[in-house]
Amino acid sequence: MNLIFNPHKSEKIIVQYKRIISIFILILTFFTITLLMSSCDSVDNNNVSTSTYTIPYDACVRLLEKTPQEFAKSPTVYWTDKCCEHAKVDKDGNLRITLTKKQEELWRSVLPVPKTVAEFESVENFNIFISDDYSEVTVKWKKEELDSAITLGSEGYLKGCYVHKLLNGCDTTNLSIKNKVIDVETGEVLYEAVWP
Repeated sequence: MNLIFNPHKSEKIIVQYKRIISIFILILTFFTITLLMSSCDSVDNNNVSTSTYTIPYDACVRLLEKTPQEFAKSPTVYWTDKCCEHAKVDKDGNLRITLTKKQEELWRSVLPVPKTVAEFESVENFNIFISDDYSEVTVKWKKEELDSAITLGSEGYLKGCYVHKLLNGCDTTNLSIKNKVIDVETGEVLYEAVWP
């Protein structure tokens, strides 16, 4: 047996071992990163609970100021770019949106529903009252300023009531909010409509 040390052969063997070890480390790093990324995704998906809501066509147009088809293509609104996780149009033409809990909180904060609104500083005798079940918005206003009451007083609160009922699980198939304007001086009903 010939046990003569050959330095050139040992260098070649060492270089080959270094290559094998480098390749092994690269492969191990790749699999580790891939495993970490997939576990992070699954942790995120497991920790984020979502709820899906159906918004009928007419309500979608009034509430989001877009048709369901327009909203599904570009699910953004004036108050945020990320207002829902998913948006699609169902077979009946209604909008189906999926919201995370954080997005639900955003919707509630942007479209708040107080029980009453004190008089506006610039407008006399202006009050809005919302029923306990959020099904009716009543505005007390002067008869001669009826148009202002309808436009200024109601729309935001009607949207807020709708969102409140939507996020609290009301069936949106027949969901509507009554809108009434009453003369502040006489109590006469000046205007009545159903929203949307």
